[in-house]
Amino acid sequence: MDDHARHIPPPDPDAASWWEYREIAEMRIESAQHLDHQARQEKDPDEAARLVGRAQLQVLTALYHQLRAIGDHQEVLAQQQQQLAKRLSDHAQALADHAGGMADHRAALGSHVQAMAEMTKAIASHGEDLRHALQGWSR
Repeated sequence: MDDHARHIPPPDPDAASWWEYREIAEMRIESAQHLDHQARQEKDPDEAARLVGRAQLQVLTALYHQLRAIGDHQEVLAQQQQQLAKRLSDHAQALADHAGGMADHRAALGSHVQAMAEMTKAIASHGEDLRHALQGWSR
């Protein structure tokens, strides 16, 4: 049984939860089996027929509760699926935003690298100019 799904309330707050409907259905089936067993042991045909009728009613009630449990559980699973889809969408958006930020950062780093290369070239050129000036001055 999905324990996480148990924490999601039923669609109707006054209604039983899906697993409670399932448990009720199981109890009804057990009751029907017990009544069927009693009917098979009963000597009086009228009493046996009455017990079989009660057993059939228990089976129909169990079927109703089982179908209700299935329907409610499907709603719970649909809610979980919607919540998961929203979380995945939010995560995808956050990743896209991060990727955009990374692209901006990469472009800024590219500009910085280019500026550093130009500065290195300028320093080297300035160093060459200083060497020529010093050579001319020392002569």
